[in-house]
Amino acid sequence: MSLFTQFTNTTTGGRYTLISSSRTFTIPQSGTYRLYVCGAGGSGGSLGPSWGLPAAALGGGAGGLAIKTAYFNAGTNLVMTIGAGGTGAVGFVANGTGGGATNVAGGGINVTANGGGAGGIVGGSTGTWNGGGGGTAGGGDFNFTGGAGGVVQINGGGGQAASGGGAVAWNGIGYAGGTAITSNWFVGAGGAGVGGSGGTATGNNDQCASGGGGAFGPGPAVTDNRFGSANNSRGAGLNGFTNNTLYFSQDLLNPAGWGGAQGGGAADWGGGGGGTSAGGTGPTMMGLGGSGGAAENSISGLVVYGGGSGGGSNGTSRGGNGFVIIAWS
Repeated sequence: MSLFTQFTNTTTGGRYTLISSSRTFTIPQSGTYRLYVCGAGGSGGSLGPSWGLPAAALGGGAGGLAIKTAYFNAGTNLVMTIGAGGTGAVGFVANGTGGGATNVAGGGINVTANGGGAGGIVGGSTGTWNGGGGGTAGGGDFNFTGGAGGVVQINGGGGQAASGGGAVAWNGIGYAGGTAITSNWFVGAGGAGVGGSGGTATGNNDQCASGGGGAFGPGPAVTDNRFGSANNSRGAGLNGFTNNTLYFSQDLLNPAGWGGAQGGGAADWGGGGGGTSAGGTGPTMMGLGGSGGAAENSISGLVVYGGGSGGGSNGTSRGGNGFVIIAWS
């Protein structure tokens, strides 16, 4: 069982507890604690099934991340407010929604991680547009901004492109969702992973879908690879020690999840979802990475924790919810 998923029901595991819904946490014993406070991800923009060409759907940004170490006496109450992921827009035309802020207050600290920004939609013109911005953070010893939603660049009048969602700055850098570039084709770019951006997808002469970023590297750039083939649309991240595993250390949380997904595919902890350029619904992303952009009557995948959802052409799923991890020895 993943150390991360082991605590999704707020189970105390000796050293680490993951808080996934708002509550008051009572310190069980006097000592030094470390808190990881993450804001919620924004959702991507939805073009809707009848949107004309050219058109751009932009990915949402990931929530910010704050890390705070403090001494607490037993019985101290920490009030934890968990941000909700930006609401998705399935089946109709709408801009995305920003993610909510996560806050921890009490015992002399006040730490906030803001939610990621919403991805927008643009139609009827060529140009270059940015995805939703990453959420900021404050009050921690370390405060990191989440990865932004990917860029869309449309160079021709018949193209439709969707960029990937951003990733949580789990290693101190918030990587952006993949960039989608098109002239007259359908293009979906992969979501970011905690170790690298989603792959750039370029459709010059055919449809194209790139892979998501991995836990240890970016997704590769691809061109005209219709439907995101397994060979050239896989994220560059290396496999972790075991499947579905997120490792913790005393000093830093070290994700060791799988690499980014293939075009249209899922990734486990740390990786970004692959983009899709030809119908369907993106898979559920477990957490931290962003979901891939979804072009041509497709819906971007749901993100469980922290990351932004990609832009979609027939709807987008919500961004990842915020969370708090509290650790002690």
